Amino acid sequence: SDRLAGAGASEAEISDALTEALTTATRDSAPHVADAWQRDSRRYLSRQRRYERHFRRQLIKDYGGGLDLLRTFIALSADLGQIYQGSVDLEDRDPHALEVSIRLHARACRVALEVHSLLTAGLPNAAIARTRTLHEISVVSTLIADHEDSHPDLAERYFLHDAVLNRSDARVYQDVAAGLGLEQFEDDFIESTNSIADDLIGKYGPPYKKPYGWAAHLIGNPDPKFDQLEKAAGLEYLRGHYKWATREVHADSKGLRLNTIERGDVIMHLAGATNLGLVEPAGMCLRALHSVNVNLVLSKNSSHPSHGLYCAALSELISRVEALLAAGEAAVEQREETLQSLPRDPGRVRWRFVLLRQSARLRWRGDSSQGDRDVLDRAERLKRTSK
Repeated sequence: SDRLAGAGASEAEISDALTEALTTATRDSAPHVADAWQRDSRRYLSRQRRYERHFRRQLIKDYGGGLDLLRTFIALSADLGQIYQGSVDLEDRDPHALEVSIRLHARACRVALEVHSLLTAGLPNAAIARTRTLHEISVVSTLIADHEDSHPDLAERYFLHDAVLNRSDARVYQDVAAGLGLEQFEDDFIESTNSIADDLIGKYGPPYKKPYGWAAHLIGNPDPKFDQLEKAAGLEYLRGHYKWATREVHADSKGLRLNTIERGDVIMHLAGATNLGLVEPAGMCLRALHSVNVNLVLSKNSSHPSHGLYCAALSELISRVEALLAAGEAAVEQREETLQSLPRDPGRVRWRFVLLRQSARLRWRGDSSQGDRDVLDRAERLKRTSK
């Protein structure tokens, strides 16, 4: 910049030249930094994995009984679907209602397994997000089961509504494909999706084109909303849990506040696993999945006496899972209380976790010496503010 100024360049020209030089240096250096990270990734991840192994061992020690029983509940639920299909005369049920019920049950079991995997990884907030899907499956499953006789075409409307959603998705894809360098759908495909959707809208009426248009005649609203479906299913009392799960799906500001935990007078922003908060998502998962279980097998048109016992026994397990997980959380909180009572010396226990994680993040940025200095400076600040 001094040379440019000496040559009579203006401030704008100097700024443009520096920006160009920085951009060029960044572009040229980035591949080398990426190469170094790739070469070092195994060693770096070995440190991460050692920490993760230790974390998961302790998590299983605290919550293993509850997590195992939750996994058992999910496996028994999946088995129930197989038992149901092999033990009743399925010809007594409406074919669309049967198809929808079986598919909803299978999907609910799969999502519940995702919730279990996330809890086992120490990611309860992500697990809560997946319970949102489970709740939606439970609502639809309940509506289909409750109105199989009073609205015999409800399951058919729901099942065929895929064509309306498919057309909407195809239109979005068609709009963005070129910009992403993807091949657009052929005109014949677009014409076909339009024709199928238009035929269904012609059959069921204009409200059918709405996102929940398949339930418009049931709700009595040409543009029904999900909260109305909840109410029709008798599950509106779970609205608060659903909204909570929604915060973990969308990027609103409340989600930022929910993504923190307090350790003493330190607020930590969760960037990874935690060993608190497993009870609620497990309970939400269990109740939604069990609702789908009941809706599948206790249809008055095709039920078997053994199914009632099976579902009653599963219901007994729900509170037992929650009790085991609550006992694990109580043990974690007791240890945390003991930890917080120790002297606030960052060089010892209380700040050790925070500082080690911060140090690792700074070293991964490629500036180990500065990172170590920053960590030491942070330790001193924490020490002063904690007195």
